[in-house]
Amino acid sequence: MAKLSIVTICFNNKENLKETIRSVVSQSFNDYEYIIIDGGSSDGSVDIIKEHAKDIDFWVSEPDRGIYNAMNKGLTHCSGEWVYFLNSGDVFYNKDVLANIDFDAASEKVGAIYGRYKFYSRYNELKLNDVRHPFTESNKKFRGMGFSHQSVFVRTKLAQEIGFDERFKLCADYNMMMQLHKKGYIFKRDNTIIAVCDGRGGTSYNNRKLQNKETAIVCGCENNIFVKIYLATINIIRPIYRFVNKIIKRK
Repeated sequence: MAKLSIVTICFNNKENLKETIRSVVSQSFNDYEYIIIDGGSSDGSVDIIKEHAKDIDFWVSEPDRGIYNAMNKGLTHCSGEWVYFLNSGDVFYNKDVLANIDFDAASEKVGAIYGRYKFYSRYNELKLNDVRHPFTESNKKFRGMGFSHQSVFVRTKLAQEIGFDERFKLCADYNMMMQLHKKGYIFKRDNTIIAVCDGRGGTSYNNRKLQNKETAIVCGCENNIFVKIYLATINIIRPIYRFVNKIIKRK
């Protein structure tokens, strides 16, 4: 059994897919299986997959019902001890990322290993995210996951057991982490920079209102009066914040 299952999902993203695959196959660590789930691309993405067929353990190209449906498909084909999602457009930080993660040091109580990551902001700046543990306080505190799915490795059997709840459009990954937490599993931090991802993607600034709403549901505080006020006024507050931020950057 492979130590790690790497899953890439993609749809009509040919050039970025090429870079993602390159970053996987160039890893110095080789105890992994590689799975690609394509949503039925028509832009030549399948040709890129076929070019790298010898480096891919399983791939399929067929319509799906969205990101988390594709990720659930990927999970069904995973046989590694740990699973990691590096989706089209995201790349490993360098060729030694996986070699630097000590999977064997994690006890059975560890359900996930998370690290740091870099991302491109809406201003096209490459920033380092200073990740934090997401569950240091009450489950019902309104807060985000603390890290990205591009920087977390989950025990495959647990990920398959929980799955990605497809009712969520943006926060099914956070929901999976919350379910792991509720089951009593430990989240182990690793200081390795795992990946470089595009912060302008699915959970971008344009979708922040929906992301906050789903975050509140995952945290179980969607009925909290203060959270309701925050969600109701976010469309007013955020444009003001952006305007002030632009003014500050100009000075």
